Order: sequence, then C-alpha cells, then structure tokens
Amino acid sequence: MEAMFKQQAVLRQPELLYRMAYTERLEDRKLIEPVYHRAGKNYDNLDCRQWEQFKKEYAKQYPNHTKAETKLSLYDAAKAAKIERYYESYYRLYCQTTHAAFRAATGGLKFTDVEDNRTMALCVLGALDALERSRISNVPGLSDFRQRLSNLPG
Repeated sequence: MEAMFKQQAVLRQPELLYRMAYTERLEDRKLIEPVYHRAGKNYDNLDCRQWEQFKKEYAKQYPNHTKAETKLSLYDAAKAAKIERYYESYYRLYCQTTHAAFRAATGGLKFTDVEDNRTMALCVLGALDALERSRISNVPGLSDFRQRLSNLPG
C-alpha cells in the first residue's frame, strides 16, 4: 500500500518525487550515520557529496520540478493521491498486523478479512494505472477493471 500511495501521488504531482527522495535520505541517515560513527568515520561528508550529486542529476532530469527539501509523510502522499481514506482506514488496519499489535497477533482483526480483496485490488489497479500512464505498457481492460472495482459495495 505504501508503494501505491507514493506512486499515485507522483502521478498526480510529479514534483513530489524530490520530496520522497529527500525523506528517504533522512531515513537513510538514521540508519547509516550510527554505523559510521561506531567505526570512527564521519558520514556527513559522504552524505553531502552524494546528495549534491543527486540534486544535480535530478535537476538535469526534471528541470521544472520544485525541489522542496521538506519531509513527505506517507499520509501526505496518500492525500496528494486523493486516497487518504485508504490511509485512514485500511493502511492503519494493516499496520496493526505488520507491527504485531496484540489483537492482530491473536486473531482479533478477523472481521476485516472481507476488506482485503478490495484493498489488494486497489493496489493492483494503482500499479497497472502507473504502467499505463507512464506508457511503459498498454493494459487492456484497465478501464473495465477500474469500473468494476468502483462498483463493489462498501
């Protein structure tokens, strides 16, 4: 679902790709900097060089994009994609299982099983939609699939 939120956000607002990269850089720093520190090395120099190189390459590839160095939360991506409802409901639900909430581990969330098909179908639709919009692939029957999904009860 996280990939689908990001993918759909970039399809609607391509300049969000830069903020996603910036956010991943910050997350990478949390992971990598302590490893360098324990080894007695300074990660800042390497990180700054790599980030400057990335910015140059990005600007070359996407000269018209705004390059805002602000974090992009997953909720912000879902909101930009206009599917925040899925974040607020199904994503939060799946996080209970992923992060091993007690009620999820003991089967207390079984009542949600009927929603899984719709949620996974939406993720598949998002991936197929991205392939077609980016002209990587022609997806026959995509509009029929989209219509059938939107007609499901619930």
